[in-house]
Amino acid sequence: MDVLTHALASVAVARIAIPRASRAAWLAIILAGIAPDIDELSALAGPSSYLRWHHTFTHSLAAVALITALAATACLTLKPKIAASTVASTSSTVWSLLAVSVLHLTLDACQSDGIAALWPFTPRRFGGDLLARIDPWIIAILVAAILLPELLRLVNAEIGSKDKSPRGRIGAALGLVVIFLYIGARATLHSNVIATIDARSYRGESPRRVAAFPEPASPIHWRAIVETDRALHELAVNEMPGASFDPEAGIVLFKPESSPILERARQSAAAKNPLLRSGLALAGGNLGQGDGILTALEASGLDLWGTKLVTLSACDTGVGEIRNHEGVYGLRRAFVLAGAETLVMSLWPVSDYIARDAMVGYYTRLRAGLGRGEALRQAKLAILKQPNRRHPYYWAGFIQSGEWADLDGRR
Repeated sequence: MDVLTHALASVAVARIAIPRASRAAWLAIILAGIAPDIDELSALAGPSSYLRWHHTFTHSLAAVALITALAATACLTLKPKIAASTVASTSSTVWSLLAVSVLHLTLDACQSDGIAALWPFTPRRFGGDLLARIDPWIIAILVAAILLPELLRLVNAEIGSKDKSPRGRIGAALGLVVIFLYIGARATLHSNVIATIDARSYRGESPRRVAAFPEPASPIHWRAIVETDRALHELAVNEMPGASFDPEAGIVLFKPESSPILERARQSAAAKNPLLRSGLALAGGNLGQGDGILTALEASGLDLWGTKLVTLSACDTGVGEIRNHEGVYGLRRAFVLAGAETLVMSLWPVSDYIARDAMVGYYTRLRAGLGRGEALRQAKLAILKQPNRRHPYYWAGFIQSGEWADLDGRR
């Protein structure tokens, strides 16, 4: 979730547990509630660093213990000598620090990115595809839970009513309860969407894998991805009662079709060379008019010395056979051997719309003088900011390899 949501959730926890605590204690709780998001700074070191550290160490149970301990130590250090009568409040503060850290992990575990809760023992991520990174409904619930009691207090003060109970405690508690009920409703809708898309056929094929991702503004609208034997289908699903679902209405990305000829070709001596199994299909390549296929082996023989940038925006241009101590054999290796300084390529099938947006953003930033690596990072971040493009499937497909300076060589 975003920093604002975590900060508001931390304020709600503080309202419940320590409504009369000092400002320093409140500040410590809010900072503990947003501290795990410090891993966002890893983006400054590049996309690979961001993917390596995003929601890993700082979103683990080990980090919860560390953040709680550090924040509690800071509270005790800054606070005057504790009297016997304040031991209970100190205990409440420590439990509040632990609660906001666990709440942070719980909310982030409901997202597609997931969290590495058991880091460093295992890098496995736990995620739920239930919430978008910014959920306006959760923010609205938290704001109402925090502000409405203040408004009621002002009204009571105007009419002369005095209430000595801690203000805002009940409202904050109700707000958190409503949020967990909301997440439960999201989980139910997610299960319904999965059942809906898994029960259909797509161009005559049954699904192999399915996934559904939330739209931030509407709990009933979801985006689904379905993999069949021959294609990937991107669909919009409406969970409004009575709404229809058309499995043929989505965007289709076809996989290469298998055939007996293709299977025999894969067993040939030439196919055993990984540089012959990768290539670019050019105009006429599917018409039998001449060759029309530029293999990676042919590309490696090109004279590209002095070429500053080669962009391979087609699908799967960055993959290939991995050989120990030698790297990935495929188009990426071929163009490096040919002399290209920098390569931009894809790691999986990328839709035409995403490729268009990514490349327009990339070249625009290159022309503005950004580095070859930084321009791609900024283009990815621009896609990531779109509410329906939060999942890494949309923005993380393209990578940059080689020289990262701008086109004039300035670093």
